[in-house]
Amino acid sequence: MIQKIKPNLEYILAPVEAKLMPKRHNNNFWTPDRIALLGTDFDPVIGQRLGISTHKVRAKRVQLGIRPLQMLCNWGQTELTLLRTHTDQEVAKMTGRSLNDVAAKRRSL
Repeated sequence: MIQKIKPNLEYILAPVEAKLMPKRHNNNFWTPDRIALLGTDFDPVIGQRLGISTHKVRAKRVQLGIRPLQMLCNWGQTELTLLRTHTDQEVAKMTGRSLNDVAAKRRSL
């Protein structure tokens, strides 16, 4: 007598369903202290410090609208003019410089 072998569908479908299921993200990873690091150093450095990929750091920074760290050394005449007419916070936002960088430049003038 030939017996039909029933495949274990759960065993066969489990890998397929796992690919279709959205990955669970640990929302507890991005604490306020970790979020405060974003934009203060280069993404790969922050990723290494936190033990996550550069891509995850960049994605979170972009999601929150935080600008990347930029090596801005020289101040142009336009930026110096902004220092005379705007607050440090406004100048930082308009120029992409950090608030500390803007405050330091204002003190140096």
